[in-house]
Amino acid sequence: SGRPLLSIDNNNISDPEIKHVKFLLHPEFLNQKNSELSFYSSPIIELQKSKTSKPGQWLVYLGSLEKSISDDVDAMLLEHVKNKWGAMTLIRVGGAKPITKEILDYPRLTKYEYYEILGESEGFLSYFGQSIMEALYLRKRTVLFGMSEIHKKLGQFLASEYNLVYIGEPGRF
Repeated sequence: SGRPLLSIDNNNISDPEIKHVKFLLHPEFLNQKNSELSFYSSPIIELQKSKTSKPGQWLVYLGSLEKSISDDVDAMLLEHVKNKWGAMTLIRVGGAKPITKEILDYPRLTKYEYYEILGESEGFLSYFGQSIMEALYLRKRTVLFGMSEIHKKLGQFLASEYNLVYIGEPGRF
């Protein structure tokens, strides 16, 4: 009949006959209570569920963000996360090369390595997306920022739904 068989994270589904899946929370299709966190992840995350966190270790995910945004996030990490929140170890995945050696840099990790570091971290900072859901699932202290207008809207939404910190946008932390 010309309709897709599966639609993922599309909030414009009006035809009830179209099969669809919601992998991430969104203000347009939220129909659950705060105690329920619904998202899709790899089953290997379960290996990290009982891991003890290293006090003061924070993981930051920046994906493929450009240098100017990466530099703004690094400056905020040093000012807020390290100096005000007491982080002793800052580990960053993705983004441009850090502005200081105080931030451990991993341009890329395997899924298992990433989950292992997330599992042992006390806190996690990133923009709205899959990794935020995984950090919440593992009960990490979770902080969001907005890298674009849609990420700002989604980050503020999630922060208000789950009583998280939304720290702002690069250039305005």
